[in-house]
Amino acid sequence: MAVADQQLDQQIQIGPRVRALREAMDLSLRDLAERSGVSAPMLSQVERGETSPTLAVAARIANGLELRL
Repeated sequence: MAVADQQLDQQIQIGPRVRALREAMDLSLRDLAERSGVSAPMLSQVERGETSPTLAVAARIANGLELRL
């Protein structure tokens, strides 16, 4: 498998994982936005796989979910 294909596979899994973790913590998009400092629209785009977060944004999302990268 090419490196680009592996990266795409990993990218696709980020959104559903963020959503699953957020829902497991019983957080709304707005709740996570407040906790992470990432806008609710950006979080929604990440969860739907419409955009990939930068490392800085991913770290802020992780912090909002009480995780570390």
